[in-house]
Amino acid sequence: MTVALEHLTAAAENHHEDLRDRLVWYTETLIAAVATRQPHEAARAVLLEFLRDELLAHTEVEDGLLFTSAEDDRTALLAAAMQDEHRMVATLVREIEQTTDTMDLVIAAGALVVLFDVCVHQENRYLLPALAAAGVDLEGLLVDVPEILGAGNER
Repeated sequence: MTVALEHLTAAAENHHEDLRDRLVWYTETLIAAVATRQPHEAARAVLLEFLRDELLAHTEVEDGLLFTSAEDDRTALLAAAMQDEHRMVATLVREIEQTTDTMDLVIAAGALVVLFDVCVHQENRYLLPALAAAGVDLEGLLVDVPEILGAGNER
């Protein structure tokens, strides 16, 4: 793995960690408001803004770039599994948007945190290394993509 590729992979992993940390923060804020019977609409709105503007944007770019690059049998199966997880992420976001039941809201938000943890682990540990091993030009794919690398990591 080249130094540039190691940098890009580390940047992607750091961005995943940042997305996860903020997802947890916004979710915990929402759950705390619900648990203490405080108004939770503002916390829900902030969570949804983050989900729409950053988390879903991130998963959509991944689907368009990384997953379409998976061409051999091993990487194609990994990519297909991750695309299924991304569809479930979108389903949970819709549930957070649309539910009128507070318990369903909290359950969907908590489930989203767990699912995102799984997605991040699989992408960092399995998919990115498998794509690199299969000869996919990750440097060329990721170099100017802040949705995957995070702001300030693109060239």
